[in-house]
Amino acid sequence: MHKNLFQDMVKAKNIKQKKPQTEVVLPTKTKTVLYKKDESTKTRQTLWFVALIAVVFLVFSVSVLFSKADITISPKQKEFDLNSSFSAIKESNDNSLSFDTVILSDSESKDLQATTSEDVSIKATGTVILYNAFSTNAQKLKIDTRLEGSNGKMYKTMSAIVIPGMSADKIPGSVEAEVYADVAGVEYNSDPIDFKIFGFKNSPKYEKFYGRSKSTITGGFVGQRPQISEEEKTNTQNEIKDKLKNKLIGKVESQLPDGFVLFSDAVFVDFDPNISFVTNKDNGATMTIKGTLSGFIFNEENLSKTLINTLLTKDQDMNAYVSNTKALIFTLVNKDDVSFVNTKNITFTLKGKANVVWKVDQNLVLQDLINSNKKDFNNILAKYLNIASADLALRPIWKSTLPDKIDKINISVNYPK
Repeated sequence: MHKNLFQDMVKAKNIKQKKPQTEVVLPTKTKTVLYKKDESTKTRQTLWFVALIAVVFLVFSVSVLFSKADITISPKQKEFDLNSSFSAIKESNDNSLSFDTVILSDSESKDLQATTSEDVSIKATGTVILYNAFSTNAQKLKIDTRLEGSNGKMYKTMSAIVIPGMSADKIPGSVEAEVYADVAGVEYNSDPIDFKIFGFKNSPKYEKFYGRSKSTITGGFVGQRPQISEEEKTNTQNEIKDKLKNKLIGKVESQLPDGFVLFSDAVFVDFDPNISFVTNKDNGATMTIKGTLSGFIFNEENLSKTLINTLLTKDQDMNAYVSNTKALIFTLVNKDDVSFVNTKNITFTLKGKANVVWKVDQNLVLQDLINSNKKDFNNILAKYLNIASADLALRPIWKSTLPDKIDKINISVNYPK
């Protein structure tokens, strides 16, 4: 029993001795954790510093590499009342105002339909080849010489003709002759047939002079036939001429050299008097008219210089141009007396509101603006009297000065079109 009591006392003593050992370990671990927390804070501070340097470098790089200025300028403009006479010389080699000429031809057609009917009596017509196998001497035939067809019908020559004589080797002489039927009607329409000269009957020439139709003989008719009225023909003719004139003007304008202008009153249009009128099987016809346009054209830049010399005085800035020359009213003086082919000089008037636009020297503006401060932009451009207004777009947006390199500044001038 004492032995057990002693053992219990030893165990209790051992338990009391182990307790301090456990408490010693814990402070050591806590001290180690606190040391690691200080190292992490220092690392984060370093990373923030590096990131800040990177951002500053990036901003600087963007400012340098992507720096650009876009400048849009509106030039000074002013309208002047114009009502003046001018002279121009054809293809002048000096500083005088000159003109060139253009010539263009085309045609226009339109179909017409019969709207009325009338009684008609039409004789058939055709072409006959007449031969002379009688002698080497030529044979004259009067107008309306009667030709007897192998179909038993009589036809007549439309004009006087001469049939050449035979050649030395006995080849018959020949000539073509237009013929018409002796009587109107479809009975005289025929496929190719043979002919004899009726006036040579009962003579040696009757067998030696002969003929053959070149093609069918057609057109003979008696009765009512649909007709296109004369009023319809006249109206169609005027319509075609108007359409052809506009077509010619549009065509020549599309082919004008760059920088040239053609005024409507500087145009002459001549229509061919031989109007084509071809009938068809549907009681209609097609009318075709040919026309030729001739016109005086001007170099727009040279014409503008002439106008500037008229509109502005020498004490004004003459570095300008007229932007709307094509809109001015051009009148050719004594147009009815002008011969297009032989004309060497012309006189004309120009009226209207002439819009004068002053030119801007972009290189000069560029030199003044390069590496300038943004706040000085308006003051710099204010000294240019030929500039009405200007807009500046600077990139990046935080930049306060314009780029110091020419290729970083883009200047555009809004000249009127």
